[in-house]
Amino acid sequence: MAQLQPFVSNVPLQVAKNLRFNNANNIPVTEMLPVGMNGIVVNDSPTTGYISRIGAVLSNQIDLYNQVTQTLATYGQDIASLDSRVDALEISGNTVPNVNGHCFTGDALSPITTVVELMAESACDYNTVLGTTSALMEAILAEGASTLNVLAAFSQASAMAGLSGWISDPKTIADTINNLWLSYLDSRAGVANAISQMTPACSQAIVNFYTRFSLGSGSTSGIAVYFSGYSFIPTAYVDNGSTITITDGIGGIYTTGVDLIARSQPGADRLFVGISGTSLAVVPSYTVTLDSKIKSSYNTCTKVVVHTTTETPCGDCSSGSTAPIYQTGTSSDVTIDPTGYTIPTTLPSVSFADIVPIDGTTASALAQGYFISFNGTTAIVKSTGPTIPNMNFKWVAYA
Repeated sequence: MAQLQPFVSNVPLQVAKNLRFNNANNIPVTEMLPVGMNGIVVNDSPTTGYISRIGAVLSNQIDLYNQVTQTLATYGQDIASLDSRVDALEISGNTVPNVNGHCFTGDALSPITTVVELMAESACDYNTVLGTTSALMEAILAEGASTLNVLAAFSQASAMAGLSGWISDPKTIADTINNLWLSYLDSRAGVANAISQMTPACSQAIVNFYTRFSLGSGSTSGIAVYFSGYSFIPTAYVDNGSTITITDGIGGIYTTGVDLIARSQPGADRLFVGISGTSLAVVPSYTVTLDSKIKSSYNTCTKVVVHTTTETPCGDCSSGSTAPIYQTGTSSDVTIDPTGYTIPTTLPSVSFADIVPIDGTTASALAQGYFISFNGTTAIVKSTGPTIPNMNFKWVAYA
């Protein structure tokens, strides 16, 4: 056992400045007992006893010294390595570093001077194509953003500045190209709106026909179906498989395809179905059903029209010598009110009439409700609601 040393007075000592610290109350500690005590009980630690404090701080400094020594040794090795590489570079005479030229050298390492030359050469080509910076700035300013921003966009009910992604104050070529693309797409929306307004609707296609049944002999006995003068179909449509079905009421059925578009042209021949050679029996009347199917690039329309035909003496009906009497015309900027607009036909009598709008405004207005009444000599178009001004439509009337 070590020999006990003489008693050392445990009185506060001044703490050296580099050993001072703040206690738990954040108060600087400037005096400490040689050995930490709690009354007569030893309670020694680096924060209660000065001797322990000295030992702890000294131990930390030794650790830090060892770390610094190790770091300095590493630096020494790096410096020696750099010295040898600099010596080798000086001996070789090649002091230009190599860099990755990427797209200029195919991702191969090349002298930086070579890469810079390639970049300068490429920049000259771009200057030729893009023009000067002042010319590019003029192109940006030519957008006229102060005017264009407030112009209405086709694709939404607001100004161009309301388009998602729109740059109201373009300052770069990228800004201008961004706005050009948005303008182009907005114009496409406008063109689509215009096409939709010009595209004929199914309601604009008048599909109807007239039939005559003649009981003659042999091939002259049959049913004539007239489309020209009764069907009025916009030129945007083509036939999509329309058919005519004739039934005799006692089980006989005959169906044939019909090109409704061709048959409805002015002056086109009517369809004649001879009774002979079909399953149809000779009866007083026949039911004729038109299953019309037409289509355009934008829509497909179907309509079924049924008429009953009875024998009509008309000589040799198979030759088409006798045709129904009808009249067509166009009414522009007319007013349809509850009292009615009289279709200006010169027929001696009117048994049927129909109208078809020729613009979107008229079509929308007529969709609110109208009907056609007849008094024997005229046909009158009447509104079921308020007065409708500025109507434009084509009409057809039959005697």
